[in-house]
Amino acid sequence: MLFLRPTTKPDFILLGSATPVTTTANSMTLKSVTLTSPIFWASLVASLVLHESAHLAMAYLAGVRVKHIGLSWKGPYIVRESGTPIQNTLISLAGPGINLVLCLLFWHISGTFAWVNGFLAVINLLPVPSSDGLRVYRIWRRTG
Repeated sequence: MLFLRPTTKPDFILLGSATPVTTTANSMTLKSVTLTSPIFWASLVASLVLHESAHLAMAYLAGVRVKHIGLSWKGPYIVRESGTPIQNTLISLAGPGINLVLCLLFWHISGTFAWVNGFLAVINLLPVPSSDGLRVYRIWRRTG
């Protein structure tokens, strides 16, 4: 059950519609965040850059050499040397981790930026093709 409290800040997001929901003492109102909004696209680009930067920073901190950074139709990617299972896990989780932290930090400051980061964190942690979650799953499935 979801408990709503009187506030003017977004309480939760309707995921299918990308719409933050706010409540007042007697009613709920929806503030639309459209996928064509420049704020949405700026938030998405910034979130992706920060996501990949977290992977790079963790690779550097873990001592794994990055060969090159690229951009494909799927989005940005990093080619690096292979590390130990622990190093690879930390590097893979750094991107979704920074997205989750940014989601929590910006929740009451910028609903759109927080929503985009939360969405990227959740999607990247799922074990679906080309995700960090699938990469971590495969690392630990191989190591037993």
